[in-house]
Amino acid sequence: MSCDWEKIISDVSQELGNIDAALPGAEKRQGKLYFFHKDIYLRYDVSSYNIDSNYPRTINPTWSFPDYFSSDIDAAVLASGKRDGKAYFFKNNQYLRYDFNKLCVDSGYPMDLHSKNAFGLPETFAPMGLDAAFRGAGVREGKAYFMANGEYVR
Repeated sequence: MSCDWEKIISDVSQELGNIDAALPGAEKRQGKLYFFHKDIYLRYDVSSYNIDSNYPRTINPTWSFPDYFSSDIDAAVLASGKRDGKAYFFKNNQYLRYDFNKLCVDSGYPMDLHSKNAFGLPETFAPMGLDAAFRGAGVREGKAYFMANGEYVR
């Protein structure tokens, strides 16, 4: 996605202050960027370089997250490949998977970050949760990067 990131970050920071987590929209929401801070989020339209009207909003009830995830999200990443249309949200040592097609959290979530070694993270990595997560592009397409305490895992 080629964008004027300086303008986007400036617009979002003026509205939200800090940004806790961000991710691009999927499926019907491609071309949108989502930014989260505390218990609110906003949706940004990349084609018009504007925050969509009636934003920011509270995370719930819009996203229908479990109460624990209704504020202070640490990181988010959009999946690709066989999980295309899914997004993962992280808070402390838990995560959930959101389905952009059904607009709901998948059943069985949230889960422990290290359960079933879902992301291939070493047991000792991020015992208190993630600081950031993002998806690779170009030759790194299909790879996810997880960051915590100055370290990263791919």
